Amino acid sequence: MKKLQTLTAACALAVAGQAFALAPTTTPDVTLFISGSSALQLVIGQLANGMMQAGTLDVYYDSASNGSNSRAYFGTMKTDSSIPTALQGKKVLIINRAQGGSIYGVNPVAQATALSHLDVSASSCGTAATGTDATTGAPLWTCSGTVSTVPDGGVSDVEPAMFQGINLPSGWAAAGASLNNLSVHSTLAAPFAIILTNNLKPYLPNITKMQAASLLGAQINGTYQDWGAISASLAGNPVMICRRSPGSGTQASTNNFLFGFPCSKTQLNPATPGDSVPGGFTVIENDSSGKLGKCMDYVQNGTPAGQAIDVNNGSLVPIGSPNSITLPGGQYGIGIMGLDYPPTKAGDLYFYQTFDGTSITKNNDGVTPDLTNPANGVYGWVSENGYQWRNTTVNGVAPPAGAQLALLQLIQVRAGDPAVFGSTSLPVPGVMGLIENGYTPTGTDANAYPVWKGLTNSDSCRSPQLYF
Repeated sequence: MKKLQTLTAACALAVAGQAFALAPTTTPDVTLFISGSSALQLVIGQLANGMMQAGTLDVYYDSASNGSNSRAYFGTMKTDSSIPTALQGKKVLIINRAQGGSIYGVNPVAQATALSHLDVSASSCGTAATGTDATTGAPLWTCSGTVSTVPDGGVSDVEPAMFQGINLPSGWAAAGASLNNLSVHSTLAAPFAIILTNNLKPYLPNITKMQAASLLGAQINGTYQDWGAISASLAGNPVMICRRSPGSGTQASTNNFLFGFPCSKTQLNPATPGDSVPGGFTVIENDSSGKLGKCMDYVQNGTPAGQAIDVNNGSLVPIGSPNSITLPGGQYGIGIMGLDYPPTKAGDLYFYQTFDGTSITKNNDGVTPDLTNPANGVYGWVSENGYQWRNTTVNGVAPPAGAQLALLQLIQVRAGDPAVFGSTSLPVPGVMGLIENGYTPTGTDANAYPVWKGLTNSDSCRSPQLYF
């Protein structure tokens, strides 16, 4: 009898566990679509994980880019006081599109323009998870289908007003007056850094801001198209640039910090694929942080057999495709990356370089983000992000309301709370809370309770000042 009771209890637990699993056939109570910054993609995933009941989260990747373009998080919300009553126990699906970068978290949100993202359905994702998500440890599904909907909210590495001129993709106009349709909030600050391919470690112990601007900027006389200008040991090796595409907040931050755009009347311009020299100096634009990381891999190891890289978006394409090149490997690359996308996965062949003599990684290892120097103002390349949603009806699309608005506001609070993203049980690397949101540095380890001591009041053209 006791064995029967034990078996019955085990079966009940199994059924309960199955009930918690949110497969693509389950209808969500609340769906939220957030588009924009790929540099903050991991932040959204960790926040979703922290809001859901243990064991209920399922993660979905688009199969075309292994999640670099689009991801989704489906789980049952917690029922404690950390979650608003309207959301407690609700089955919530958060869809996040990172393809194209931050601009897709600005204009399409303000103008209520539909965007393509992964389709979370059985026909798209199948009937069983295919693995485990490395970031959250949740069951991982891969989905082949896409649908188009209007984003409910957006996230950008810099404030929406920065997207003008060279920060806009080809054919795009600045959002202009439509920015008034947005409620804009700065939730956190993120440092950015120069990254180099691993094969440069023996040659460059440090890089300066002037060197970085010379290598990544449009050339005046071509001197800095060869690594020999930086290290005589590398003479004859062309500089290979993996940068972000126009519309990326990472690139917009770079254009501001290194080149003075749009804040200076005499700003420089970043190098583009049009500046490339056949067989030599090469510029590749990438439309996500994930693709930029892979671009660095291809520079060092070469593009896969039979494939080339599209210089306008970083995608792998068949050899001979328009706007594509093959990379032979053995070359030396430079790029830009946020500290929230560390090179910790297999195939990440880049490292964070010491910048103007200041290390931004633990023990100067080039891999492990360390917020101590950025938080204290010793390392200066830091941008405040924008997190926004519509505040009015646009093109017949109503602004978020009810449970949807409550979820947007909850993410805003949790995304900016250093006690949440600094938690050892739920670490989000490379981001810091803001003093204008009421957070105060504690004087303890900046990585455990990260708060930026600087202040720009969400104005990238304002020189940051130390507040503490």
